[in-house]
Amino acid sequence: MNKLILSEIAIYQGEVNLPKGFELNQDIFIKDINEQYLFKTEFPFSKEWDRLNKYIIEYFNVNKHGLIYNINTWGTIYLPNQGSQPLKEVDPRNLQESPCYTMLYGVKTAKNSCDIKLYYDDNKFKGKEFNFCLETNNFIIFPSTLLYYVLPNNKNEKNYIQTITYDIR
Repeated sequence: MNKLILSEIAIYQGEVNLPKGFELNQDIFIKDINEQYLFKTEFPFSKEWDRLNKYIIEYFNVNKHGLIYNINTWGTIYLPNQGSQPLKEVDPRNLQESPCYTMLYGVKTAKNSCDIKLYYDDNKFKGKEFNFCLETNNFIIFPSTLLYYVLPNNKNEKNYIQTITYDIR
């Protein structure tokens, strides 16, 4: 008997592990996210953001997950007791222009305070859930077709998350 895999739901997670002396400066991300909120502008380009983006693109390329490129990016602040609405980064009416992957990066999160819930279907088993605790300097990448949300922040500190969406070349 042979087994063929027609489809899979792959989730990638890990720590942004740059060489010593080249670590990301979280304060720049926090400044940029706050600036985006205050002035209601697009997320500003920075060397730090570029280093994070290149790290993720190279991670995919080196590990043979595909050649990807970024489509959009924004930062989000979650205050104490604040979470998100259910989110999905794909537009079902325009799949061609929609991203393939969504990456959430924990810029600064209080320990055990930033839980991400992903919903997926496993054949006839619908509405299954996967929970992930997003810690500072960690990321999770998942298909943009998945519904997700950030559970309410259960600490008295702000949580900062950087989101980048990607498509495949």
